[in-house]
Order: sequence, then structure tokens, then C-alpha cells
Amino acid sequence: MITWAGFLGELFQFSIEKIAAKQVSLAPDKKKNASWAFFQLHRWLAELEDGCELFVRIARPVAQGAKTRLYDYRLRELAANMDAISGEFLSMMRRLQLVFRMYDPALAVLIGHYTSSESLFHSAISLSNVFVRAKFSVEWVKTPDGRVLTSSGLLYSQPSRKLTEVNWEDLYSKVSTAIVDHGVGSRPHTEWPTDCLSHLFRSRVVTRFVSPTDTERIRLIMILTEAQVGTVRSTLDQLRVFIARNFTTDDLLYVSRTQR
Repeated sequence: MITWAGFLGELFQFSIEKIAAKQVSLAPDKKKNASWAFFQLHRWLAELEDGCELFVRIARPVAQGAKTRLYDYRLRELAANMDAISGEFLSMMRRLQLVFRMYDPALAVLIGHYTSSESLFHSAISLSNVFVRAKFSVEWVKTPDGRVLTSSGLLYSQPSRKLTEVNWEDLYSKVSTAIVDHGVGSRPHTEWPTDCLSHLFRSRVVTRFVSPTDTERIRLIMILTEAQVGTVRSTLDQLRVFIARNFTTDDLLYVSRTQR
């Protein structure tokens, strides 16, 4: 998932900006649920940052010519890290999307996918379903009985250029207009935006494979990863300020209890 770090960083930056501008007052129980979701997002982004830095450390000797390949023992370390990051993201997103809906229904629609039923729209899937396609995995050569011999390389996906150039503000405006129009109970006058994330992902995800000895491709992935770390750090800083301004020590203690 590290090849999606910049895209996710920008998406969550935009989301936090929109939520912070709403100044919504939540009931105590909903506020505690929201605090849990935002703390989880902060923790996950920090783990994503660590995962990016781990890959850069592993890839740098190969990219600089000091080593001729990515060694299996480092790839096992990387695989365990990536599996944990991906799993936590997918389990976190459903609850995070529900919290987004408390603050801003348009934002919840933007990061999810809605299907129509006459003039109404109902949530079909969440962002976690969309990001099943955000792959970064280590592929292994196995014997017929399932024993692992060695790594054959990395299988990963990344957003296409069109996907990275998405205008979030423009898309948010389209979704907001559609929600108002389709929610009035009469026949809608606007078409539902077809460029929500689930639609964008259909044709704008690039999948690639790189062998452990492809030093040039490894160097390019390392450069991409280094460039994206700054976006993740900026999002973390922004989220940290949002949490400090909107949640109390009691909310923090609630989060600590739920994680025991």
C-alpha cells in the first residue's frame, strides 16, 4: 500500500479540512466514537509512514548499486509490515466512513459508492472495498507441497496519472449538489456523479511486477515512496491539530480503554 501513500495522504488531508470547517457538535456517545476513529486514522497513518521508510531503507542499497538484489530476509520483513498495514486499513475504513457521515454526508459519499433506487441513493460499499485493488505484496516461489523457496518479486499497484490529478474540491461540489437534488423526494434534475472513488478505480489503477534484481525499477519505486512520505507527514500534523482542538482527555481515555 506504500505506493498509494501520497494519494491517501491527499485524500485524508482534504477530508480533515472539510470536517474541521463544519464545526459539528456531536452527542457525547457519538463524539467518543468519532475520537476512536480519528485516533485510529492517526495511528494508521503513522504506521504507513513507518512502512514507507522501511521500504526506502531496504531499497536504497539496491538503488545505489551497493547490493544487486532485494534479499529474501528483508522482503519477509517488508511483507509482514505491508500485510499489517493493509489489514488495519481495511478494518478501519468502514467505521471511519460512518464517522465522516456524522460530520459531512457528502464526504462520506465521496469516499464510498452509492447506487440508485428511483430518486434515492443507498450506500453500497465503503472505501475499504475500493482499496482492495491497492496492492503491495511480496510474491513467493513455492514447492508443490507449499514450502516457500524464494521471492519472485513484488506485485504492486499505483494510481494512474489521471487518478492522482483528481480535483477533490470539484468532485466534492458535484456530490454535494447531487445529494441535495436526489434527496428532495422528487425526480432528480442532476445526474449522479460517476467519478466517485469506486468508479475512478475501475480504469485508473496501474498494476506492475518487479523482480528482486530489477535495480532500476526498485530505484524508481524508492524515489516515488520518498516523495510521498512528506504528504503523509503533513496529513499527520494536520490530523494531530484537529484531534487536539476537537477532543478531550476523557475522549482519549475512552480510546485507550477500547484498545485494551
